[in-house]
Amino acid sequence: VIPDGNRRWAQSQGMSPEASYRPAIAHLDWLLGELWPGNCTTLSFWWGSVANLRHRPSGQVDEIRESLIWWLRERAPEALRRHGADLRMVGRWRELCPGLEDFLPEPLPGAQRRLNLLFAYDGRDELRAAADRLGGGGRSEEAFQEALWLGGSPPVDLVIRTGSAGHLSAGFMLWWIAEAQLAFTAT
Repeated sequence: VIPDGNRRWAQSQGMSPEASYRPAIAHLDWLLGELWPGNCTTLSFWWGSVANLRHRPSGQVDEIRESLIWWLRERAPEALRRHGADLRMVGRWRELCPGLEDFLPEPLPGAQRRLNLLFAYDGRDELRAAADRLGGGGRSEEAFQEALWLGGSPPVDLVIRTGSAGHLSAGFMLWWIAEAQLAFTAT
């Protein structure tokens, strides 16, 4: 899921862009409740790109980070426990938001589901890192896939992008979406 349109939503509500991020990430609870009772075992949710963290005004960047910390601290432990899921943070978040690891929930033994939370993520960075890790990436497709940040993840069946933008932003999960269905929604 690529959530988009947070700032436009805030503007339509007469709010500042910064005020949009906490309500946006709070919708993740609803999304988990809708998807995980069914057959979905892995959800990848993109909370922000490298460009979001490098090129937005500092107040917005702070609120993107603080909203994520709020969700990780206040909502994630219960949501993950309720659905029998583990959380995997994916991206350059350690580099661009140091200290975030202090807020990650404990792994859930025996988890049957996974939430991949993409933060400070760019699919092009993921591909370059895998190629570097393999010394050029000329090995088998399976070896390359395991070297990716999202190694061990299943292929993506469906990509949903909200906010009506008809593009994938910063190479969203380039390797994983090769055969995916794409859905763009204004909602």
